[in-house]
Amino acid sequence: MHTLVEGRKIADENIVKMAVFVKDNALSPSFVALTSRPDIPTQQFLRIKERVAKKIGISMNMIILQEQISTAGALMVLHRAQEASDGVVIQLPLPREIDIEQLLSNLVRIHDPDCIGLTALSPFSGAEKEVLPPVVSAIREICKRYGVVLRGARVVVVGQGRLVGAPASLWFETQGSVVTRLTRESGSLRDALREADIVVLGAGVPGLVTPDMLKEGVVIFDAGTSEEGGRVVGDADPACIEKARLMTPVPGGIGPVAVAQLFANVLRLQFDYTEQ
Repeated sequence: MHTLVEGRKIADENIVKMAVFVKDNALSPSFVALTSRPDIPTQQFLRIKERVAKKIGISMNMIILQEQISTAGALMVLHRAQEASDGVVIQLPLPREIDIEQLLSNLVRIHDPDCIGLTALSPFSGAEKEVLPPVVSAIREICKRYGVVLRGARVVVVGQGRLVGAPASLWFETQGSVVTRLTRESGSLRDALREADIVVLGAGVPGLVTPDMLKEGVVIFDAGTSEEGGRVVGDADPACIEKARLMTPVPGGIGPVAVAQLFANVLRLQFDYTEQ
């Protein structure tokens, strides 16, 4: 059986639960997205976040940083956003003039639903308010729903970015998987994928993985969004479903679930939300 994950359906179920939680507790959560020069995939993600926030009952404000802004200026905007809201997302990439490391190091853990701040406790450390990065949380939920076995599974993670590859690699290791980390510059992609039970894609290269590179029955988590011909596409050629037991499409796969988990993190960190 070759199954495409219906990410929007999973996300909608979680959104309804969060909306009930917000209403029942008479909450007025607020959320800020800091961005600059958003490309097509980023624009789409921001629109999705706005729609989801509205459905849940979270007030979302988008702040567009000017291209000429300095690191000091960006830090000032960040501090004000954290003081005035319950959660802040720094939507990368930002202008080269900004010291991203310094900006991320000033993200306060309780205001960091993306789990991207450099001073945040490890999301796997058993912190008092433990949250997972949204993409990792989305992968975990999909694994539970579809019965994906993790212990002993051979996992190949392509890309080691802050939001997908790096946290996904760490999380799979905590689940007892055997993880191989790859970038476009390291190792043979074809050789590694040939033996993979689970593939996580976060390179942002359209059609990077094709069916002939995969073994039958593989599970594919495609979180590698990019723009091609005005459309948002993933790292996996859509034809990869011919080999996959389970695959998340782009769009409509991991993305919607991760956005829902982002807002669940806001509610977890600030209001002790737990899924029922």
